[in-house]
Amino acid sequence: MSSVFVCNLSALSAAERAEYERLTGRIESATLVTHELDNGYACDIDTSQVTLIDLATWINFERRCCPFFDFGLEWASEGRLTLRLSGPEGVKPFIRSEFPSIARVTRRHDVLGEHMTLPQIFHRFVAVDGVRVFYREVGPPEAVPLLLLHGFPSASHQFRRLFDALGARFRLIAPDYPGFGYSDAPAPASTGGTFTYTFDRLADVMEEFCIRLSLRRFALYVFDFGGPVGFRIASRRPEWIAGVIVQNANSYDEGLSPMARQFIALGHGVEGAAAKVHELLTLEATKGQYLHGVSSEERIAPDGWTLDQHFLDLPGRKQIQVDLALDYHTNLALYPTWQAWLRRQQPPLLVLWGRNDPFFLEAGGQAYLKDVPSAELHLFETGHFALEEYASDIAPLIAVFLERVTAIPAATG
Repeated sequence: MSSVFVCNLSALSAAERAEYERLTGRIESATLVTHELDNGYACDIDTSQVTLIDLATWINFERRCCPFFDFGLEWASEGRLTLRLSGPEGVKPFIRSEFPSIARVTRRHDVLGEHMTLPQIFHRFVAVDGVRVFYREVGPPEAVPLLLLHGFPSASHQFRRLFDALGARFRLIAPDYPGFGYSDAPAPASTGGTFTYTFDRLADVMEEFCIRLSLRRFALYVFDFGGPVGFRIASRRPEWIAGVIVQNANSYDEGLSPMARQFIALGHGVEGAAAKVHELLTLEATKGQYLHGVSSEERIAPDGWTLDQHFLDLPGRKQIQVDLALDYHTNLALYPTWQAWLRRQQPPLLVLWGRNDPFFLEAGGQAYLKDVPSAELHLFETGHFALEEYASDIAPLIAVFLERVTAIPAATG
């Protein structure tokens, strides 16, 4: 069976091939133990001999030469990474012939083995401006954190797989906004309540949330609604931001699809605007946001849209979403401010984009490179909720990024 698999090294330049061979040798030397999988191998790698960047570079070379391989990276324990190398049925003999040292089996894959270290995730509340804000936290408390800001109509549960993949090594914090997820949902001012649901107000609460948790230096992950919230905070508190990860969070006019423009036009005073927003708050619409543009629906767990809809259907929650939808136009007015902040600060920037997003076009992801030329852009053949389908590809990219930016000292002066 192995004869049907070919590693096309001609896809690499001479310099790349030399680097590929060097990295292959280092990885083979750093392999501590190998576990046999059904269609491949899982290798525990000594990170004192091979860096995460080395592994990511090698995987990139392998994907170009051997596109039939599937890869995965996860932290096994302190100083040890697990590299999963697998593929279609019959690929194992080919792996053994290409990488004899890596594929030397010393232990069967065991879900209870030492390489299956899972981090302890904490679920907490903190009072912020009279609102009980729910948040998830994982990782070493002394580490520079990654603050993850969720999108519509979701909450912090959308980051659950990243918490498992990265939490043993990095500190992650993900709150639910007021009116979302498990946080309090005070009655909106539009119905006589006490809380004004605007993006300015959400940013105010999240800024105070950071102060309450003593977050004075962190990397920022923004997705969808997280963009308007996060970039407001970054513009106000540039000294807090160690780096930015953007995942389908738009800040450019060219990133707006016709569907997005129709949504944004639903402002206050527009006849029938509230009714149009309510059409987006049904189970059918919520499920559609998860499935539109994906490569394979089988890779999308129904948990996400089911939990999102549960929260949307709670008493009073739909009016909160109507208020925020009618306020969305205020974000476009701030695009120039956020773009100027990016040009001025030049933060380390990782852009991850589902290119089939029906709301935010691929051009929106590309546009970040105009203002931050050093930004790293990765496009995925999926829709709006890219993490749902490509978490195994995205998590290693985030890990490499965090290793780099959390080691950069804060600017002074």
